[in-house]
Amino acid sequence: MYQDGLSLMLSYENSDGIAIDSISSVKANQDLMTIIAGAWHS
Repeated sequence: MYQDGLSLMLSYENSDGIAIDSISSVKANQDLMTIIAGAWHS
């Protein structure tokens, strides 16, 4: 579960040109929060 969510987040970061540099940047990004929620519930 954790690895799948992390892989999705890194893929999103690379494809969309965003920087994940802190938990705040993740919390501020709705798409990343959706990835985390999906990984958490799988």
